[in-house]
Amino acid sequence: MLASELFEIKGPFDTWDTLIKFYDDFHRKHSSRWLFRGQRDSRWTFETSLERAVIKFCEKRVLNDNEKRAQLERGLKCEHGSGWREVRSLEAGLIRRFQRQAHQYLTSPPEESDWFEWLTVMQHFGTPTRLLDWTYSFFVALYFAVEASEDDCESCAVWGIDKDWLGEKRLREILTKDAWSKLRRDRNARRKDTFDALFCKGRKFVCPINAFRLNERLAVQQGAFLIPGDTGTPFDDNLAATIRGKKNRSHLVRIDVKMSRRNKLLFIQKLHRMNMNRATLFPGLNGFAKSLENLLAFPGMLEPT
Repeated sequence: MLASELFEIKGPFDTWDTLIKFYDDFHRKHSSRWLFRGQRDSRWTFETSLERAVIKFCEKRVLNDNEKRAQLERGLKCEHGSGWREVRSLEAGLIRRFQRQAHQYLTSPPEESDWFEWLTVMQHFGTPTRLLDWTYSFFVALYFAVEASEDDCESCAVWGIDKDWLGEKRLREILTKDAWSKLRRDRNARRKDTFDALFCKGRKFVCPINAFRLNERLAVQQGAFLIPGDTGTPFDDNLAATIRGKKNRSHLVRIDVKMSRRNKLLFIQKLHRMNMNRATLFPGLNGFAKSLENLLAFPGMLEPT
């Protein structure tokens, strides 16, 4: 769990108008670029799909943060008593297995050495990875938070992080001179030696990054990724190591939005009129089909004409 002293909390906002006024003021105040992530429960912090998968397949039930840290540090026990595999080794195995069979499904696979782009493709199709999805669009993040919200939480949240500070000023302080030099020359980590120097040394930090080639969904959603430097510790710990030591908490913000059945309906309607829906954010028949559910927020649109 990310310590509360590491981020600011704004809200909770209980109407569309108050939220939009806040965002307009926020946008005017900050000249730097920000990334946003919507989550259906404001009590949640961050967890990658790779973390969740490791915890899912560990031998013992994980109940608290310390147990999770211990499990991620250890990895998973191999079958037939042949030792343990660290999470970093498990990730490498997933990438190799995906690379060996992806040509059956992909018309234009990444270059074999471009591990980061392979991770983005794996993330796109649902393989567990260390990547965490973010977007440059506040409203895309808000859509994901509101649409996924459920009755068991009082508020959903849009998280915001200052990408310019995180990607330039802070990384220069955290990374070794060699790692920073490699990142400056190879910003998309397309070379295997860049990926190894940054993300295979067990150094705790978080880096904003994107693949050189954007798939359709990333382009439409204005997507980007945050990637942790150490897979053997939770994403929250990597992020805390990046932020900790700075008195100014304004680089990471949680924007709470009060949710109720009525509020969810009204927000879905507002976002739909901004062309925020599954059909536009997830191009293809699957996205279009799922988007039809939200048309129930507009009963009049479903009348035969």
